[in-house]
Amino acid sequence: MEAPIHFEALCSRVREVYKLQRAGAHVQEIVESVLKDRSYRDHFHRRRDFVWKLDGRKIKPRAPKAGEKPRPVEWVAIEELAAAAEWLLKVEFGIPREALIKEAARVMGYERTGTNVEDRIDKAIEFLLKEDQVRESNGQIVQNKETRQ
Repeated sequence: MEAPIHFEALCSRVREVYKLQRAGAHVQEIVESVLKDRSYRDHFHRRRDFVWKLDGRKIKPRAPKAGEKPRPVEWVAIEELAAAAEWLLKVEFGIPREALIKEAARVMGYERTGTNVEDRIDKAIEFLLKEDQVRESNGQIVQNKETRQ
């Protein structure tokens, strides 16, 4: 349900389900071996620090529910942060990069933007630029016409 999910967050969920004290090396080894198991390889894939569900669905930004704290920004995939920025660009036809960073942070539940949050969302914008999903024009980030629907 939470894919893409950070590997450490997945191990933490396993710890919670089984009411373990901590998600140490042993739990991590078990989760890693399950992900490599033949019966799961067609459904899940680990890429760097994240576990992805291989069902072809589009990534949607997941903001915390009321009363929940946002996930550590390092536990949010760049692609999910990029999806938050894309969502904003469907409403705004163009927005300065700094404003887009701050608004995407708000969408993801970050009330304040520190260096970590700003840098990570900036990487997400760079990802969108590299993938030709957006372009920079007159100091604004805008969606490419081909990607606007």
